[in-house]
Order: sequence, then C-alpha cells, then structure tokens
Amino acid sequence: MEDTRLKHLIRIYAEGRCTPEEEAELMALVLLSEPEHLAEALDGVWEKTDPQYRVDPAVSAQIYNKLSKKLPASTQRRGIALYRQWIGWAAIILCFIAVALYIYTPWDTADRQDTAATLVSKRASQRERIKLPDGSYVTLNEGTTLRYPTAFTAQTREVSLQGEAFFEVKADSKRPFVAQAGDVSIAVLGTSFNVRAYDPREHVTVTVSKGRVDVRDRNRSLAILEEDEQLIIDRLAGDMVPNAHSFNASEATAWHRNDLYFDNTTMEEAARTIEQRFGADIRFASPQLRNCRFSGSFLDVTDARSVLEVICAFNHMSFQQTAGHILIQGQGCPVN
Repeated sequence: MEDTRLKHLIRIYAEGRCTPEEEAELMALVLLSEPEHLAEALDGVWEKTDPQYRVDPAVSAQIYNKLSKKLPASTQRRGIALYRQWIGWAAIILCFIAVALYIYTPWDTADRQDTAATLVSKRASQRERIKLPDGSYVTLNEGTTLRYPTAFTAQTREVSLQGEAFFEVKADSKRPFVAQAGDVSIAVLGTSFNVRAYDPREHVTVTVSKGRVDVRDRNRSLAILEEDEQLIIDRLAGDMVPNAHSFNASEATAWHRNDLYFDNTTMEEAARTIEQRFGADIRFASPQLRNCRFSGSFLDVTDARSVLEVICAFNHMSFQQTAGHILIQGQGCPVN
C-alpha cells in the first residue's frame, strides 16, 4: 500500500498536480523511506512517465552536479544514489529530493544527546491530558509513560510511549510527528490516532480517528492507515506482516470519554479494561470463566459495578465484592 501511494505522490508532484496536503505527505514518506526503496519508487514512476517530462541525460547530469553540491555533508555521507534518468523531469524531482533530504535529514548523535538532556518523562497515575511543546495534545491512560523533549528542535517531533495514549497532533508539514512504541514507530503530519502498547515487545495496536499515519517496525513499513483503520502487531504470533483492517475508531478511543465498548471480548480482557479504568482488582474463581465472550456498549460509565452486573448476567455469572478485590463466579466457558 505504501509503495503504491509513494509512487502516486511522486508522479503527481512531478506533473505539478500535488496539493499542499499531498506534498506534505510525500515529504514525510521521503523522510521515512530507505534510500534504496525511494530509488526503486522513482525508477518505477520514471518507466511510466510521459516523455514530455523527460530531458536529455547530459542535461540531467549537469542538473545533478549543480544540486548535489548544495546537499549537506550528512546527506552525502548517507550514500544516497540520486542520479537516475528521472533527474531529467525538468529538475522537478531532483529539486524535491534535494530539499527533502536537506530538511528531513535524520537526527545525528549530537541532536539526540541535546534532546535527551531536556527530556520530560511523564507517567500518568490516572487518565490525564497534556499539551506538548508544539501545541499537540496527548491523553494518557492510567499507567502510561510518555517521554518527550521540552522543545521540538530537531527535524522531527519524536516522542516515546509505553502504555496507551490518544494523540491529537498539530499539523506541521515541515516536521513530521513520530510516536515510538518500542521498535514500532507511527509517523504523521497532523491527525488523531490511538496507540495501545503497554508491552511493545508483545502487542502494539494503532487505530486512526482522523487523517493518515505510516506505521513502521524498525525500518520495515507495515501499513499506511487512514480514518477508521486499525493495525494490530502481535509479536507472540511470530514475525509476520500484519494486515490493516477497518475498525470503528470510536471504540478504540472510548477509554478517554467514559465509554466502554466490548466486541466479542473475553471476560479476561474485559476484566483488564475495567481494572485499568476503575482501579479495581478483579479475580476469577476458575480459569474457565476467563474464556467467556460477549459484546456490549456502556456509555458514561462511572463505576465498575454497573458494568459487571450486565456482563456477568449475560454470561450467567455472579460477582462478590469483598475488601480489596472483586471475585467472579460461575460455570464458565470452554476454550474455543
């Protein structure tokens, strides 16, 4: 999906049909793409380009030699192979690449050390909404840790997350916003999305409410997600490339609006959600109780009891609240 999108954006940029929003998206993809992948995309577009946008290879070489001297040394050290016949698109593509690489050269070691010296580490003991230095907002779920600099001075606005958070990113076409959860990164320009990664070594779930994000695992692109799409990365299932799927984003973001949504959810999963929301300690009288599934919506929930009464009745269970914990009892369900 990303490869097709990248080629499409390159083509319409070269032909002068790119909107400001599409140009900003293209810049972000250039930042995140490996040099070899970017070169392959450019070559692929070149092969299908109308001859009117091409020029003589000798002219292309002259254009390249002039522009390459203007590239910063850090870019040249990356070993970017800029010269291709597609340079001849009346210099449109090469100018774009030169500017993009100049603006979006990844942080070097000094940049990271400077930022690390002024790093803020915020751990939420309860749900909390904070404002980042760029004007973006992040709602943190209980038990979530967010790390970010006191000022975004580098070419990208990078934060790191462990837990669950809802991001409302302020648009900035020159500085993409990157949320890091372990080895998984989510890059955006201006959008809102939810990340659930309490243990990013095992599970990371990304859900988009508005806009578009690029989800990557190390340097491998996993998917470009759009509104009401979700990607679940399950490392326990093996090193497979997950598939994006349609998903009602309001369900993934309900935790910060006092709403609860359960869709074919196990009692064990529901118990974890209720524990995180209300600080309860829920236990099961037998392991079979954890396997029962149900679906339901609870709006403006203010206490655990009102939710447990419904889901326990649905699964023919009961619960007792004692000092310190809640015990769920019943027959239970077999493992599917």
